[in-house]
Amino acid sequence: MVKLLKDERNNLPFSKNSSLALKKLISFLKSGNMEVRRYEDSFLHAKAYIFSRNEKLNSDNSGFVIAGSSNLTASGLSRNKELNLGKYNLETFYKSINWFEKIWEDAEPFDLAYIYEEIFESKSPFDIFLRVLYELYGDEVEDETKVDEGL
Repeated sequence: MVKLLKDERNNLPFSKNSSLALKKLISFLKSGNMEVRRYEDSFLHAKAYIFSRNEKLNSDNSGFVIAGSSNLTASGLSRNKELNLGKYNLETFYKSINWFEKIWEDAEPFDLAYIYEEIFESKSPFDIFLRVLYELYGDEVEDETKVDEGL
């Protein structure tokens, strides 16, 4: 999972806007207003959006659940064909909260900010030179490694 996140991060546009957005994201992740966890027991692809009127859950609280295939990405919200179901039912609402709490309990704390902070770490000129060489000739090196049986 970490490798996939880093690959996705490394494919972000190299632009001022992208850099500013990442800095805002890192700041938000480190603000203490959010906790990120990673579920590692099995593959989890479920999406459930649970909305509540009150922060404290009690018997007079009402809320609703949207469950489906949509990711909260630009493509998931605008271009992809997705299917979701919304339910304004108190029993479904509380079952969804219980499901989420169980998954959350089993998940491990995860420092997502660190994945993005790595981009802004200082690099030596030699490290940059090696990266440029790898970007230019990395495929050839990978091919030769296979031919040379890993030598």
